[in-house]
Amino acid sequence: MKSRISFFNKTAFKKDVTRFAPLWGFYTLCMVLGMMLLTQGAGNGYSFQRDLASLPGPMNIINFGYAAVVVQLLFGDLYNSRMCNALHALPLRRESWFGTHVAAGLMFSLVPTLVGALVAAGLDAAGNSIVTASYQLPWLNLLAMNLQYLFFFALALFCAMCVGNRFAQLVVYGIINFASVIIFWLVDTFFAPMFYGIRLEPEPFATFAPVVYGADTEYFDMQVVYNDQHERVGAWFALEMEGWTYTAICAVIGIALIVAALLLYRRRKLESAGDFMAVKALEPIFMVVFPLVSAGAVYFVTDGMLGIGGMVYLVIGMVIGYIAGRMLLERTTRVFSKKNILGFMALAVAFGAVCLTVKADPLGWEDWIPAVDEVEFVKVYASYYTGGQSADMDTPEEIQKALHVHEIGLNDRNVSDRAQEQYNRSNVDGEIAIAEKQVLVETVTVETVGEPLTTTRSEDYISPQAITLEYHLKNGDISKRYYVIDACDEAGDLLIPYFSNMDMLFPSYLELPDTRPETIAAATVEVRVDDGWGVTHRIGSKDLILQLLQAVEADCEAGLMTQNHNFSTTPDRSNTFWIAFDMGDQSEQSSCYTDGENINEFLGGLGVKHRYLLEAGDNTSNHQ
Repeated sequence: MKSRISFFNKTAFKKDVTRFAPLWGFYTLCMVLGMMLLTQGAGNGYSFQRDLASLPGPMNIINFGYAAVVVQLLFGDLYNSRMCNALHALPLRRESWFGTHVAAGLMFSLVPTLVGALVAAGLDAAGNSIVTASYQLPWLNLLAMNLQYLFFFALALFCAMCVGNRFAQLVVYGIINFASVIIFWLVDTFFAPMFYGIRLEPEPFATFAPVVYGADTEYFDMQVVYNDQHERVGAWFALEMEGWTYTAICAVIGIALIVAALLLYRRRKLESAGDFMAVKALEPIFMVVFPLVSAGAVYFVTDGMLGIGGMVYLVIGMVIGYIAGRMLLERTTRVFSKKNILGFMALAVAFGAVCLTVKADPLGWEDWIPAVDEVEFVKVYASYYTGGQSADMDTPEEIQKALHVHEIGLNDRNVSDRAQEQYNRSNVDGEIAIAEKQVLVETVTVETVGEPLTTTRSEDYISPQAITLEYHLKNGDISKRYYVIDACDEAGDLLIPYFSNMDMLFPSYLELPDTRPETIAAATVEVRVDDGWGVTHRIGSKDLILQLLQAVEADCEAGLMTQNHNFSTTPDRSNTFWIAFDMGDQSEQSSCYTDGENINEFLGGLGVKHRYLLEAGDNTSNHQ
């Protein structure tokens, strides 16, 4: 006769708590020691609270592993045939076993984190905190850590019901947690290289991997108040709602996974203990994912690490993954049957068909160039990294220039190869190639934002430059394209004026300091000419500061202040100097490389000579 208790059994709960006390006891001890370690900065009334506010991010990773261990212990009887049949012969319904284990599993997190929160609250009260309402931080941390744990525990529990042994549970748990990252990796490895100029953005994929996204998520925004002596006199915090919302959504998903796990447990066959997959319907999915992951791993090792990659290694990796997958599912090494061979051929044909379809690009992604009236503005970065400064082009004429650069980058795909040939030739010809670079020049007229610009460049000199075109379309979409252009050719000529301006040199100051006399009067400008002798000039005169800025601005307008070396209008530059403005609480500095006529004339007026003519001993001068 079965017990009337549907979802909880007091005796079984006590057994879970006492049987696995070493696990949650050790976790409790770690929580207490962790809080004690944070007190290293508690004396100043701020550092302890700052570190406490940053704790949920790392705890996300710890909860990921801890939850898997808890589920492995509590539901380990499902993976041993003798134990599984013996326990399920007891007069307890499956719902009772399930609910009791779930309650114990949640307590294994709640108790240690509660003890840690109590310790943190005591340390906060004893530390004379300057953070407003700092007493709330330990309890908010308690909430965040348990919401994280709820999701990972539920996911580990769901995986436990899908498989039949411990190893399979860890494999499936890992694959599901990193599924979006794996998909990104597979697509980036197999398909992205088929599209020239297109790169896969990892951020959207990371959003669907809580263990990855949660580790970098902030839960608190800590703000500090300073006095005139730059001493901390107060602080306060606000909730970062993005992190809390994401964690809350994951917790709700976790509750749904617990319900799904219960439904699977009700239908679970006891004889599946020891099998790799307890739910047979998941085997085809596993046999698609596992060989692809194996193929990607082999290709990554052979191509990325050994430099011998190729399609043959892709096929080898897929074969290894398919054979290993069948061995895991069938629990035998005798998997070379006609059925399995046909299954692998079907997978290989399907994968090949997908590759051919992607390569054909039926949607025209690779050749896509927007129309001018579709673009609101374009950001151009002088790299494949879009977190730095950009040249912004927003007028129809400027957008048209960006589209022309796009067209050049799309059509000229061998810039890097030609630059490598040039490099190889220079190594062979030595000084002859260098002399040719300096002598064979031509005059080029470039249409700039203002007046036409005449520059000189080497006739055969190739300067490969990576660029990113970031289109902000009028429909709200953002599209990026990544190309390598020849900075000494037409595309470079079109972009030089946009990378030679004051905003690029001093991004924090969009207006010249001569329009802010109350600020410039207190500024100090240091010009350090990098000519091998460490010449340093300190300028304290407002008139000289303004002359310097006017000279820099004039060279910017002439297109001679591009700070990216590949965009230089001449292969060699005469001067490298460093400018620093001290504006009280703010500062701005920039290293400038130029052959500009105006800046060289200004430096010459200060007595700075060309670096090849500088005499030893002439290493310092001061101008007030």
